[in-house]
Amino acid sequence: MSFAAIVFSVLSTAISGQWSALSRQPSAVSRQPKATLREWLTLRKQLSVTQHYSNAYLLS
Repeated sequence: MSFAAIVFSVLSTAISGQWSALSRQPSAVSRQPKATLREWLTLRKQLSVTQHYSNAYLLS
């Protein structure tokens, strides 16, 4: 068996393992409560403030 074939088999095994882990994940995510519109607006405001200060820091 060549080196490339070994590397390919290892990578394909690792990728398929990660993919199955990812495909199991959304069920756990969907069980979490959804954020309300008010919470989203608050989070968006906090994010814009954080972004403003980080941009000011980077530009200074």
